[in-house]
Amino acid sequence: MSARGASLLVLLLAGHFLADFLFQTRAAVEAKRRGIGYAGHGVVVLGAHLLALLPLLSLPVAGVASGIALVHVGVDRVKTAATRERPARLSAFLLDQAVHVAVVVGGWLLLVGTGSLPAVRWLSEAQLGDWTAVVGLAAAFAFNATGGSAVVEGVLDFLPRGPEPGGSGSRGGAAPGAGAGGYAGAGRLIGMLERTLMLFLVLYGQWAAAVLLLTAKSIARFEELKERRFAEYYLVGTLTSLLVATVIGLALGRVLGGF
Repeated sequence: MSARGASLLVLLLAGHFLADFLFQTRAAVEAKRRGIGYAGHGVVVLGAHLLALLPLLSLPVAGVASGIALVHVGVDRVKTAATRERPARLSAFLLDQAVHVAVVVGGWLLLVGTGSLPAVRWLSEAQLGDWTAVVGLAAAFAFNATGGSAVVEGVLDFLPRGPEPGGSGSRGGAAPGAGAGGYAGAGRLIGMLERTLMLFLVLYGQWAAAVLLLTAKSIARFEELKERRFAEYYLVGTLTSLLVATVIGLALGRVLGGF
């Protein structure tokens, strides 16, 4: 695979992840659940792809990006309709993302297979590699923070239902919510910050610091961890969160190592 072909694939994928996990707001997600807002999200998807692909933009590339945006909206509508009565967050999320990625890869194969691989418009080949690395990093951090929350929430769904241990709060982070007297949504925010820090540490190979991060978080929850149900909930959420960041970090280092 040529360097331009590899950059094109990474930038197409980055456009998707930026659209879904950086530029898509929670209000937009809620709007889609009510059956509205799909056109607006389609515009966001198209804009994110065109922005990511700016150095390689051509008429065929813009056409493929437009097709990806249209299919993206269709997939989202099907997902919403299919999960309205039976919400299965993890399986629905993973299947949805797998289909989106498959569509992006299909668009890339179409461009490569028809000989429509674009020329670099306003960067050198070396600068294209730098652009690809930066955009790829931004997309990976966006998915790690926001998409990671969806993965953690989905894994925690496998735990028996009932009052959340440690008090009320969001399940979106790496641990239960804020608990009695805590802040609403604190668990989700803690999880996002935790995964962001972990991704930085993995990319820089600082495994000892990663262990310290986990230790410091456990110390902060020391008293609550004496309750077995809370401890199990905490460990499932935290380990899932750290696993997401670790896998993304290792994959990102391997992919971007060639740019």
